[in-house]
Amino acid sequence: MDTVTQSDLLEERMAVDFAAPPAGFEPAMDKETPSVAKRSRKWLVWTLIGAGLAVAGGISWKLFSKPAAAAYTVVNVRKGNLARTISATGKVQAVTTVQVGT
Repeated sequence: MDTVTQSDLLEERMAVDFAAPPAGFEPAMDKETPSVAKRSRKWLVWTLIGAGLAVAGGISWKLFSKPAAAAYTVVNVRKGNLARTISATGKVQAVTTVQVGT
């Protein structure tokens, strides 16, 4: 097994200019590759459509989800004996006591 010393390792550094493309470089302009502006516009359109659907869903949920009306039964009043009684154990005690008289 060979030993590697620091003097054997050389590092080559080059200055890189990111402002200009290398000579002879031409970006591929396929008809299938949309431009950045078209992709941005498409993203914006889909975002606005999604937001519009969310708002429309929220509004329709708020308008159409009203609680059900209470069900009442209407009967004619008649005279008669009590049909049901209530029984309980314990002491009957008023919640609020009012002094009557002077």
